[in-house]
Amino acid sequence: MPSAVVLFTRDLRVRDNPALAAAVRESRQVVPLFVLDEALRVGPHAGKRRFEFLLAALSGLDHELRSRGGRLVVRRGDAVAETVRVAREVGATDVFLNADASAFAHRRERRLGQALRLRTYDGTTVVPLGGLRTRDDAAYRVFTPYARSWSDQPWRDLKPAPGRIDVPEVDSHPLATAAVGGEPLAREQLRGWLDRGVHGYAQ
Repeated sequence: MPSAVVLFTRDLRVRDNPALAAAVRESRQVVPLFVLDEALRVGPHAGKRRFEFLLAALSGLDHELRSRGGRLVVRRGDAVAETVRVAREVGATDVFLNADASAFAHRRERRLGQALRLRTYDGTTVVPLGGLRTRDDAAYRVFTPYARSWSDQPWRDLKPAPGRIDVPEVDSHPLATAAVGGEPLAREQLRGWLDRGVHGYAQ
């Protein structure tokens, strides 16, 4: 397909991102999109520190995408309306998305699926969402049997970061932060802990 949109939500990374990997594999051009909903800044679950953390993570994602020839496109408003608008601007019919478990995410997926061809992937959990059920096909209510079942499940395959990402011309809001966080910072901290911290963990 000529163009596709990847809608990022809580999956602000290029490594092990099944939706991004599939979009890059199947499309000539990809729009990596994040929509800053006003509720993220002023809603009941918002806060100054949380919003600053989000902006730093988005900056980190943009940095990773640019190192592969791409960039993060940021819009403000309703996630579904802006995704549809971006798709129309670049002539895309498909939106790629890593599925999420919340009721809010399910509503977003339903609305996206009504407007575009929605392609969802298991990218926010190690075991597919809804994959762990009791013998009676119910949700687990006790932790120990749940943990045993989780341990017995095969994990999904890890997806490598795309080598190159070609993004079509499309408008984007600037990110109002100089801080870089998210995946690049997390990987740096993990490397430091593996080099210096893990050996003394038992003590």
